[in-house]
Amino acid sequence: MTVSCDIVRRHYDILNRAAWDEWSLLLEEDFLVHHASGAEVRGRADYIEGVKLYRASFPDLVVDVHRVIAQDCLLAADFVSRATFSADFLGISANGIRWQLAGMGFYRVEHNRLAEAWFVEDVTGWLNTLSQPSVAASSSAPRLMENTRENTRVRS
Repeated sequence: MTVSCDIVRRHYDILNRAAWDEWSLLLEEDFLVHHASGAEVRGRADYIEGVKLYRASFPDLVVDVHRVIAQDCLLAADFVSRATFSADFLGISANGIRWQLAGMGFYRVEHNRLAEAWFVEDVTGWLNTLSQPSVAASSSAPRLMENTRENTRVRS
């Protein structure tokens, strides 16, 4: 029997609304997450605490799910995360930049709950983006904007 794609959409809806208590109905207690960086998070409580810390640095985080595919007890979703870097994160000073990151999530379902997740994202590129000075604060901001306009004309 194939699981419903709605379970993944509900997961991101809870994340977008910061409605952490609702995850108790959606995530197995021993929920296991494999991040693209190689890090693992074991347990629903640790996952929720990690997400809260993440949201503290990116309080306006929104994840848009574009597609969810289900087969048997497995789900796959492609999504884009967007947020503003508002508070220090992993030793990187907040710079107010607005970023976006495309990714894929793969999920295993047990007992109609998410039991395991694997995320594939360009974490290294994202961390490099976070480490850049804010465009507004950068002395090269006009040059960057000029290059963007020039590149747009060439592509037209």
